[in-house]
Amino acid sequence: LAFLVTMSWNMLGFLISTTTKSYAITDLMGTSAFTLSALATMHSALNTQWNTVSRSWAKPMRPKLLALAVGLWATRLGSYLSIRMSKIQSDKRISKHFRKPGEVWLCGDSCYPFNLMAYWIRQALWGWICLLPVTMAADLKGYKNLKGDTLAAAIAPMTLIAGGVGYTLGMGIECIADAQKYGFKTDKSNTVRWRWCDKGLWSLARHPNYFGEMIIWASIFLLALPVAPLWTMISPIFVWYLLRHKTGVPVLEADMEKKYWSHPDFENYMSRTRLLVPFPGKQQSSKSHFGMNGDAV
Repeated sequence: LAFLVTMSWNMLGFLISTTTKSYAITDLMGTSAFTLSALATMHSALNTQWNTVSRSWAKPMRPKLLALAVGLWATRLGSYLSIRMSKIQSDKRISKHFRKPGEVWLCGDSCYPFNLMAYWIRQALWGWICLLPVTMAADLKGYKNLKGDTLAAAIAPMTLIAGGVGYTLGMGIECIADAQKYGFKTDKSNTVRWRWCDKGLWSLARHPNYFGEMIIWASIFLLALPVAPLWTMISPIFVWYLLRHKTGVPVLEADMEKKYWSHPDFENYMSRTRLLVPFPGKQQSSKSHFGMNGDAV
């Protein structure tokens, strides 16, 4: 069900983007797919499945908490990204997949609309993998089995508390980091808004928003335990790997190097800040190359 909802919603986004020739809806459709999928699995657990299981125990609250956590994250991030997109009026991630003047369908660099569809499919798979703990925690068989497992029943309240604390911390870091960077870039009185942001959390780490994102998904995994199986930890691991080694840090670090390598203060900023964790203290020597060494965090 989660896969069907996530994929269907993103395919709708693909159809809208091909019809309107616009990429303004990309982030809004991508993040709202998370909310719709979480709500669908919650409804399945507390309504459809509820009618097929023994009613000797109360409806669990965990599916509701998980749907709320995902919904808050998606609404906040989707709104922020959409507002930011309306300001910059461009999106390099997806604009390259639109047909260029004179290009024939399925030809040229864009290979339109094949590459555009592939982008939306990848976005759907991203959502489905991230939501695996939420999806598996919506299986009422897991709650039924929890009644007969003393250890799991004892752990369940602790994972809720740890997950709730972690989620609050992660959301706080991500919200503050995004707000600080947005304010830095849009403040017309800021004479250096054209360069990298080095205010607030960004003075301590180069990607504090990604650190907050990693904490959020690790915490959602904890919220889903022990109902969701341990193998669903693939969700926070996937988020970490994607941001740290694929579409997040490497792309932005390379872009920063390309833009600011000649600026006298840039090397100093790179050497005195941590890569992800916004914590005071010099993390690496100036000899390391843009935080891509193994010990940078």
